[in-house]
Order: sequence, then C-alpha cells, then structure tokens
Amino acid sequence: MSDAASILASRREQLVVLLTRRAVLGLLSFIVVAAAFGMCTWWYLAAGANAVVARDPVLFVTFLVLGCIMATLGIGLLRVLWSVAPMPDGVRLPPLAAGALHDKVGQMSAHFGGVGVDAVWITGDMNAAVIQRPRWGLVGRMQTHLLIGLPLAHSISPQQFSAVLAHEFGHLSLQRTGAASWARHIVAWWFRVSDGLVDQLPCTAAIIDRWTRADLVRAIELAHVDEFEADAAATRRVGVETVANTLLEVALKERFLFEDYWCKVLQQSMVRPRPLIRPYREMALGMSAGFRAPASAASVMSSLYDESSDCADPLHPTVWERLEALGMSVDCLETVSSDGDTVANRLLKPLLPSLSLVFDRAWWLGTRDKWIRSHRIALRSRRARGIAK
Repeated sequence: MSDAASILASRREQLVVLLTRRAVLGLLSFIVVAAAFGMCTWWYLAAGANAVVARDPVLFVTFLVLGCIMATLGIGLLRVLWSVAPMPDGVRLPPLAAGALHDKVGQMSAHFGGVGVDAVWITGDMNAAVIQRPRWGLVGRMQTHLLIGLPLAHSISPQQFSAVLAHEFGHLSLQRTGAASWARHIVAWWFRVSDGLVDQLPCTAAIIDRWTRADLVRAIELAHVDEFEADAAATRRVGVETVANTLLEVALKERFLFEDYWCKVLQQSMVRPRPLIRPYREMALGMSAGFRAPASAASVMSSLYDESSDCADPLHPTVWERLEALGMSVDCLETVSSDGDTVANRLLKPLLPSLSLVFDRAWWLGTRDKWIRSHRIALRSRRARGIAK
C-alpha cells in the first residue's frame, strides 16, 4: 500500500510541475502579446497625431484604424486573461443553519491534520467536491469550498458520507495545501484562458488545440491520479470496504436518477403543461420507492461497464477502475443502504423544505422552455391522431 501511495504521489508531483510550467509559459505569452498590442496601439495613435500635424488625412485615418484594431485585440485578450474562477453554484450553509453538518465536517478535518474548509455549499448535483479559489477570483487568500449535492445527500447513509468526506479531505490534505493549491489554480486559469480565447477568436482553435492537447492529456491523467490517491486516503480513515461500498452505491443511484427518475419527471411534459411534482422535494420518496439494487454482481458490473450512460464522466476514472485500484470485488460489496437512514434526513432535515424549493425553482427556470415545447409537440401529435378533444 505504501509503495502504491508513493508511486501515485510521485506521478502527481511530476504532472503538477509539468502542467504548472506549461500554464505559466502560456499565460506569460498571452500577457506579452497583450502588452505588444498596447504598445502598438500607443505607437499608431502617436503616429496618427503626427499625421494631423503634417495635415495628411489619409495617413491619419490609416493609423487611427490600425490603432483601433490593436486596441480592440489588446482589450479582448485582457478580458480573456481576466478569467475569474466562478463561485460555487448552490446554497451556502452557515454553521448556525446546519450545525450538525459542520460538526461532521470539522471532525473529519481534525482527522486530516486540521486542514479545513471556508464554506460548505449544497448543490443540485449528484456529487461532492472541494474547489479552491482566491478570495477575489484571481488574487487574495486561497479559500476552500466544500460542495455537497442534495441528490447525493438523499442517496447515502451517514457512514457512507464519512467515506465521501474522507475522500474530499484526502484531496485537500494531499493535493491542495500551500503552494500546491496555487499551482492547481494557475493550471485551471490557463485552461479557462485557452477556452476563452477559442470562444472569442474561433480562428485560433487549431493553434490552441495543438498547444494544449498534451496538457489536456496530462490533466486527465492527473485527475485520475488524484481520485485514486484520495480513495486510498479515505480507506485509511474509514476502511476499504466502506469506501468501495460507497463508490458502488453512489454509482448505482446516480444511474437511477439520470436514467429513471429524471426521465419520468420529464415525461410529464407529454401530458401536463406544468410538472405535477417538484423533483427535488420528492427525490427522497422517489429514491426509496423507485430504486432497486441489481440482483446480482453480474448485473452490477453490466451497469458499471455501460459507457453510454449519461452520467459517465470521461475526465475521471470509472467506478470499476477505482474498485480495482482498491483491490475490491463487486461480489463482496453491499449494493444498497440497509437502514434507509440518509445524510439528508440525519443532517439536513430542518433545511430540506427550503433547499428543495430553491433547487426546484432553479430547475423549472432552466427547464420551462423545453417543457413547454415538448408539451406543445405532444398536444399537436395527439390532435393529429384524433386523441385530443
């Protein structure tokens, strides 16, 4: 185990160094180009002023146009460079509003040497994550945010939540402390700038792709190494079986939500102009009533191997790969929580109505137009078949 951990740590450090060097080089290159645009702008405008003195209108217009072009390019590049890391998209939970949850987080922080988080957020996603960003986006004290998805809270038991927290704090303690957090920030900044430049100037897509292709491959490998290393750290805290069971539980319930629950919610648009249920409010009931664990290890493996699943994330290792790295077999794992006691009921119960309302409103705002179009199409189809009166 120690040999495997040292190999992962060594490879992680190599990848971080390579990516950070490339990111610094790329950012400095763009800064130099932006400065060059600024100098050209100043020179052309100064030359235009001289043309006014010389009473040469053609030369004045030429220099003015060139100066405006340089200024536009320079300002556009500066806007791309000022690509601020976004704030988490969710509901921030102050300690007074969710004391039990913050106590749980604080206990896990103590087990990992006191590395802490600045804020805990509830999101509408089926995952948990830690993100770090400077206080003012690009500069300032590095702040750490813990994100916990409400669907995830409805899916796992408190014991499994300990495994999730141990995994996230494994990320923090091993990969995101001190200078390492700033290295990750610079790499993420570089990728945001690259994407922004392609969006602003599509003609640069081929050049940016050639320049960043190797970086993207390294970043994907680094993401895999990070996950394997955090899993190993979690096993040292809560045990390998708990981590493996949690991975399997989350994967199966995520698949249920994407391929069953949300599909049934959206199918209402075929017959109703507005949804009859609020999906986040009813998620706990839908999970307990609709989710059924696969009957055999073979069916579990079939689910995990299905690459066509909408919830598959190509930037992260598959659950099967993570289980293999832990040395666990699907046959010996539990595939469903036995007592039905979830994190949402244990740690968030007083807040569930308000949290569900927030996410249900956000979901409806994002889905309303698609829902209305789907309902109108279904209504016209029924009318054409003579079904609707």
